[in-house]
Amino acid sequence: MTEAGLDLTSLTDDELEAMFPGLLRRLGVEPEADPPVEGEEVAEDDDEDEKEWGTDSDGRNDLKHETLSLHHQLAHMPKNRYCPACLRAKMIRKPARRSKQPITDKLTKFGDLVNADHVLAQSEEACGLFGERDALIVVDRYSKYIDAYPS
Repeated sequence: MTEAGLDLTSLTDDELEAMFPGLLRRLGVEPEADPPVEGEEVAEDDDEDEKEWGTDSDGRNDLKHETLSLHHQLAHMPKNRYCPACLRAKMIRKPARRSKQPITDKLTKFGDLVNADHVLAQSEEACGLFGERDALIVVDRYSKYIDAYPS
């Protein structure tokens, strides 16, 4: 038990099913088969090679089977690359890169690209001739023309 509540990652599937009856059915997870009774024959799987096994960097095997476990369906920890919810929640965006060609090569005339910014004067020395405290600075990228509009 943590300060925030119950720590689901430390519980087994049986303990989770006992605490939340019917949760497996609501999540669409098939419960694992009951262990065989003594004296009952168990069919052996010869399809061992046909299974798709996945191994994580932590050494966990059969990641596809782990996605269906109640424990993983509740906590989604650690991330499983075969779990659709984990993949959506932990998506990584492609990094934005600068273009290799400078934007100034595409400019052909005055006004194609204009940047503007504002300046706020904090001291008396930075004020304008008539006491203006702020100004709008406009720069034309093609002609390098700069102008200031005090207010």
